[in-house]
This record gives sequence, structure tokens and C-alpha cells, in this order.
Amino acid sequence: MGIAYKARDRETHDTAALKVLQPEIAAHPVSLEFLLMTLSVALAATGVALAYYFFLKNREAADRVATSWSGVHRLLQNKYYVDELTTLCL
Repeated sequence: MGIAYKARDRETHDTAALKVLQPEIAAHPVSLEFLLMTLSVALAATGVALAYYFFLKNREAADRVATSWSGVHRLLQNKYYVDELTTLCL
């Protein structure tokens, strides 16, 4: 989509990345924005459809997935163990 360059700030001497878009993309930034917007809406709709299927239409399928992916299910059900980590740190 573009070319990335390594640059140095003249005042702070920090290294920075500079990305230059290809002219055809830079000329139509709305088309890229529309593509990303469409992809994010499609991904959200897919998530809603999966939730509808698993939790309203076919609860047994949700139980089978939870059983076959037990590690991931336990991690998500325990909310990434954030509460336990917070308790440990405090």
C-alpha cells in the first residue's frame, strides 16, 4: 500500500517511521476508508450471527465447542484472569 522509510527527527534526533502512500491510494482515500469500514461491519455482523446461532438456536453446539476448546473457554470465562492478577499485585 505504500513505502515506509526510516527517518530521524532533526530536533530530538529520535528515529521515526515515515510511510508514503502510493499515488493511486492517496488520490482516493475514501475508497480505502470505505473498504476498512465495510470489513469491520462485516466482521461485527459475523460475530452477532455466530452469537445468535450458538446461544439462541443451537446451545448444544456451543457446549461442544466449549468442550473441544476447553483451554480457551476457561480463559474467556475467567475474563483472562485479570481479577486474580489484580489481587496478586495488590
